Amino acid sequence: MQSKQKILSLASLIACSCISTQTYAALSPNAVLKMDPFVLGGYYGNVVVSGSYFGMDNNGNGSIAKSERVGLIGNNGLIIGTTQDASGSHKDAPDGSESP
Repeated sequence: MQSKQKILSLASLIACSCISTQTYAALSPNAVLKMDPFVLGGYYGNVVVSGSYFGMDNNGNGSIAKSERVGLIGNNGLIIGTTQDASGSHKDAPDGSESP
């Protein structure tokens, strides 16, 4: 009886190991990655508290603190599968008057 259970367990293990666990995302070629406008807050109103942001773990503690965030403005988003011009660098948030 135990040998039948072992054989059945082994057969089940082999069958399950053949199942693919890969996943694929299907996006349309013109999908757009939208960004929410960032919101500043905190005691001095100078940290990103919500919205889209870029962050780097400057102090190496394994998490991105609010003080390590830089807010992003979407500028109509990023179109997947296309090349888009950058809009330059800015000291402050872009205000729409820039040209690429």
